[in-house]
Amino acid sequence: MKIGALLVGAAFLISAVGARGGIELDWPAAGRSGSAAESGPRPPEAEDFGLLELANGERFKVRIEKLDPAAGVLVVRHPLFRGPVEIEESALLRFTAKPAREDDAPPPGWMIELQNDDRIRGVDLAADGERLRFQTLYGIPLTLPRTAVKSVSSAVNSLIYDGPRAGEEWFLGDERRFLELPALPLKPNVNASLILPPLPRKMRMDFLLTSSAFPHSFRVLFHLDRPLRPRENPARGYILAFSANEKAQWLRIQAGGEPKAVASANVRMVEYFQQMQRGLRFAIFSDLDRQEMTLFINGQKAGVFRDPVRPEPPGQAIAFQAAQAAAIGEIRISAWSGKVPDNLSAVAGDTDTDGWILKTGDSISGTVLEIRSGQVSLRSSLGDLTIPLSQIETLAFRGRRAPKSRAEGVEIFLLDGSYLRMRLEKIEDGMLHGVHESFGKLRVPWRAVARLHWRRGTPESPE
Repeated sequence: MKIGALLVGAAFLISAVGARGGIELDWPAAGRSGSAAESGPRPPEAEDFGLLELANGERFKVRIEKLDPAAGVLVVRHPLFRGPVEIEESALLRFTAKPAREDDAPPPGWMIELQNDDRIRGVDLAADGERLRFQTLYGIPLTLPRTAVKSVSSAVNSLIYDGPRAGEEWFLGDERRFLELPALPLKPNVNASLILPPLPRKMRMDFLLTSSAFPHSFRVLFHLDRPLRPRENPARGYILAFSANEKAQWLRIQAGGEPKAVASANVRMVEYFQQMQRGLRFAIFSDLDRQEMTLFINGQKAGVFRDPVRPEPPGQAIAFQAAQAAAIGEIRISAWSGKVPDNLSAVAGDTDTDGWILKTGDSISGTVLEIRSGQVSLRSSLGDLTIPLSQIETLAFRGRRAPKSRAEGVEIFLLDGSYLRMRLEKIEDGMLHGVHESFGKLRVPWRAVARLHWRRGTPESPE
């Protein structure tokens, strides 16, 4: 049986450069010597059946068995059909699978972020002056040039959201819309909201605000119990409100949806006017247990807000609003350790030096000499320093971020928080085969995949 394509499209391609030879992110066999499975908890797995979305808006619960891009056909199993179902690849939008089991603790290891914004989780870190070496949770050793690595972050900072991405669904005002680009457009005085998994009590939220004109007012809302919509206000949550000539305010949404100012800080946004077109990088550290919120702008601490009333439970939605047209990008939400750094300059944007942020909140810049046997050596203005890797919150490597590529490739989100863009070659025998620009040929266990996006765009509305 074959479902015809309603939209014509080509498979997205991305050039494969970098390391030659194949890299296999194989699922470890039970009891394999030295594997991640033997030394720690088993990597997360997905359920057999997931949600397949087509470009015309139709959705099916299926099990994916095989993909042959050369033939342009995806073979799936549907619970109501006896035999396999064939779907033209040009009709595919994305596939989403739920984890087969709920783990209380986040996956172990470090999140290694590349200069092109891909990321992969790894353990057993080691580095010298040229390369970073590690193992995936699946027991496979990998090596990367240090120039390809942007940062390494502790698994304590469990990533909850990283976006926005093309094809992602947001509430824009009272409408549900799919984003056409990997950025969130803000229309004047129109709320943009997103539903997320339950947020932690200790939460870090980063994002980039850009605008061709200075917005006279801007608001970011978080810990909302539901999306912000014109006829349905949240019953609880927080608002961080900025205006051009006034202090920044932290407001608590009370029962009935009415916001009440609880704290303010002397943050005059008009002083950032010259930087607006290049973008302002915000970082919000929210600690509901300490009833405190700390704000950073462009890597520097801008204000500390304290709520005298114990907050309500954390929510599961965020929202943005601006008085003038603007755009939000590079949103990243994670749990964090509760230690507020003095500044984020060591890991904010492009950098000419390496640096680290410790779990105490202290930050140091310099040159990382090596990582070996659980120790990090850094040459700084204070001299050569060595510290246990276990005390590091974030380790940043010098370099320039790769420009945002317009080359289109499939996007793969793994259950351990990894994210890779690659040219998809095939899905076969429970393995996803492809080519990545840094790793070359690689294989990923299909049961490790949480989401796979074939194309970036807005699905059509079904008739």
